[in-house]
Amino acid sequence: MNHFLKLLTLVSFGTALFSQALAHSDIEMTIPDNEAILEEVPETITIHMISKVRLTKVEMQYEDHPIVKIDISEYKKFQKEFTLTIETMGAGIYGIFWRALGQDGHPMKGSFTFTVIE
Repeated sequence: MNHFLKLLTLVSFGTALFSQALAHSDIEMTIPDNEAILEEVPETITIHMISKVRLTKVEMQYEDHPIVKIDISEYKKFQKEFTLTIETMGAGIYGIFWRALGQDGHPMKGSFTFTVIE
């Protein structure tokens, strides 16, 4: 019986953590896909969220260059999809780093990368 209670406790704890992660699961998909390999630098990136959020910050890093802020000024409301213009810098690895606020007030952050081979 003691073994059963330990197992039940572990399963309950794991389920609670997984549920919490799902409750604040953020990105549904990005364009380009995370870790995509492209032949041309895209002019825009798109972030599709699972639920409505308000973007608070998006930055891009190209190779070892300084981080560049991406303009998000047109996105002041809570929504699920954001298409942003990026600075094209040629072939290399691009990192996109974002922060958002969920409608429940929960801060979120994430990132994705893509590589351009010209």
